[in-house]
Amino acid sequence: MLPLLTGGVLLAVVAPLSWLGRHDAHDTRNLLIGALATPVLLAIPVGMGFAKPTFWSEDLSIPAFIAVRPLTDEDLVATKVKVAMASAATSWLAMLAFVGVWLALWGNLDSLGRIAAQLWALYGYSVAALYGLTALIVLAGVFLTWRFLVSRLWTGLSGCRILFIGSAVTLVFVAGASLVFDATRLPGWVLGTPAHMTGAVSVAGIAVAAKYGFAAYSWRRVVAASYARQYLLLWLLGTTSFAMVGILLVRIAREMTLDVPQLQVLVILVALLAIPVGRLGLARIFLTRNRHR
Repeated sequence: MLPLLTGGVLLAVVAPLSWLGRHDAHDTRNLLIGALATPVLLAIPVGMGFAKPTFWSEDLSIPAFIAVRPLTDEDLVATKVKVAMASAATSWLAMLAFVGVWLALWGNLDSLGRIAAQLWALYGYSVAALYGLTALIVLAGVFLTWRFLVSRLWTGLSGCRILFIGSAVTLVFVAGASLVFDATRLPGWVLGTPAHMTGAVSVAGIAVAAKYGFAAYSWRRVVAASYARQYLLLWLLGTTSFAMVGILLVRIAREMTLDVPQLQVLVILVALLAIPVGRLGLARIFLTRNRHR
């Protein structure tokens, strides 16, 4: 679903708008940001359906055909995780192909060229660094898309309708609250005073400790060590890409004379919180109960 929806939005919405604004550099820049955000934003609602045992079904119980298959609960969850990664990568591949054709044929590159020149200068006029930075941003985008696809597997595979609906309501509530209270002001509030930054770092540190403490608990009975190693590799790649992109943004902020103490520490802590770990272990535990009830 995600690659199809991404392609549909790009062809039906972004393509006509990009043609209409082909003479405006600012329109090209803004549309490019929208195109890059398309797979990530679509992954949020698609992830709710993907979390269920059957995408289109309202029944959260495990279908008999799946329940009796000679696969362990770890196999079933691992399959979901791998399918989500393939879906995220395919969606980004489609988006990059579209962006490449658009920018090469009719996009106005004036604004993007200035941004690229500034980044090039920031990294010592190294072409390799500029291409590496682009690849890093794409990798972070793929992992962010994948993160939204798998983060709610624990509710969908639980078989508990109240838990699943509560998860969806929480998502809607957070989205509505961010619009009502203007979430764009939050970074400015955190960066406003050293006390706010210290508080944010403390809260993030406690959240990281709680997250990985819970992860150790939920993964304590994982039978297949190979799955644990594979997921550790995914976690390492995703967390590293998020942290490096965050450090890049901190460096750009410092070049703009915005040197805030502890900002880099906060960015790294947020990166450690981004990839779900404990919830995947919990998904296996809940699937076991749902499968055999």
